[in-house]
Amino acid sequence: MATLYDRIKSRRTELGLTVEELAHKMGYKDKSSISKIENGKSYPSQQTLENIICALKIKPDVLF
Repeated sequence: MATLYDRIKSRRTELGLTVEELAHKMGYKDKSSISKIENGKSYPSQQTLENIICALKIKPDVLF
């Protein structure tokens, strides 16, 4: 069963985005925050989840 982290990474790659590109779309200066989320080392805040949903153009129910 795919985790939240797996679904974020899967959608990012499906859109052809690099970690750096996603980070930039979300207003981050570097990719470290996105990498931590995708690797399960950091759980995103509610605001970050909302930003991810917008940046990845995905419905919340698909992500969760």
